[in-house]
Amino acid sequence: LESFYKLLETAYASHDKVMVRSILDDDWPPIETGVLEPLKQLLQLQNALIKAEHDASVASAQQMRLLVLVTLIVGALIAIASTAMTALQIRSIDKGSKSLLQSLSRIASGDLQTRVEYSHKNDFGEMARHLENTLQNLRSMVASMSMAAATVTHEAGLLADTVLRVEKSSREQSQAATETVAAVQQIAV
Repeated sequence: LESFYKLLETAYASHDKVMVRSILDDDWPPIETGVLEPLKQLLQLQNALIKAEHDASVASAQQMRLLVLVTLIVGALIAIASTAMTALQIRSIDKGSKSLLQSLSRIASGDLQTRVEYSHKNDFGEMARHLENTLQNLRSMVASMSMAAATVTHEAGLLADTVLRVEKSSREQSQAATETVAAVQQIAV
C-alpha cells in the first residue's frame, strides 16, 4: 500500500495523467479488494457493534429510568401509607384521650356508674382498664357502705321501737306506782 501511494504521488508530481490513470486502473483494484473491502467490512462490523452497544445502552438507560420511576412511585406510596398510618394513630390517641377525659369528668362529678369505653391495646387502653377497675372497686365500696347504712338504719329503727316500748312501759309503771302510792295514802288516812 505504501509503494502504491509513492508511485501515485510521483505520477501526480510529474503531472503525468496517463501514468496516474494507469496506476489507478491497474494497481487500485487489488488494493480496493485486498485492503479497502476488508476495511469496509470491518467498518460495517464496527458500526454494527457500535449500534448494538448503543441500543444496549439505550435499553439499559430505559431500564434505569423505569427503575427510578418505580422506586419513586414505591417511595411515594410508602410515604403516603406512613402518613395515613400516622394520622390514624394520632386520631386513635386523640379519640382515646378524649374518651378518658370524658369518663374522668363524669366520675369527678359523682357518676360512678359511668363505663370507661376504650379497648385499644396501648397505654390509653391500659389506663382505661385501670380506671374501670378503680371504678368497680369504688362501686363495691359504695354498695358495701350502702348495705352497712341500711343495716344501721334498720337497727336504729329497731332501737327506736325498743326505746318507745321502754318509754311506754316506764310511763305505765310510773302511773301504776303513782296509783299505788295514792291508794296506799288513802288507806293510811
